[in-house]
Amino acid sequence: MLELTDIIDKENATEMLLEAKGFEDAVVFISDGKAEVVVNAPSLTDQQLAIIESVVKEKTGIEVKNIGINPVVIEE
Repeated sequence: MLELTDIIDKENATEMLLEAKGFEDAVVFISDGKAEVVVNAPSLTDQQLAIIESVVKEKTGIEVKNIGINPVVIEE
């Protein structure tokens, strides 16, 4: 139960910091020592990818090699 709460806290903190960095509607999933990030964007530059990786690593402690970043366009 504590581990699940810790994961949820890390996901939320990461999403909030990504939003503060300009990535609105970003969703972070953490499972089995890996993080998957879904970002509302048609594509991402190398600089944007580096920012996302840095934020995820800082907030979760997950190594960059275990971070997946997926840009998608969310239609309203």
